Amino acid sequence: MSRFSLVKCKAMLKLEATKPECCTGCGLCIIYASTLLTDAPSLSNSPIKVVRTLEKPEEFSVQVDEAKKHELLAINEVCPEGVFEIVSDDNDK
Repeated sequence: MSRFSLVKCKAMLKLEATKPECCTGCGLCIIYASTLLTDAPSLSNSPIKVVRTLEKPEEFSVQVDEAKKHELLAINEVCPEGVFEIVSDDNDK
């Protein structure tokens, strides 16, 4: 397989927070994502944000930076609650 083919295959997958209702707010995804991209753990410099919802303070909203979704596939393995999934990126068809 050529290097271009491998890059194209990886680009067709992205990380999505498909089960944000399962999030406990532990922050593992935040720390790991910042470490993956910048080699330094950071809560403020992460492409993943986890915030409490206004409607239900016991629930969390999980946002993944659109520009970084293709680079964060390993986060799927880190989350203890299974909030994330690796899905096909329909924009790459």
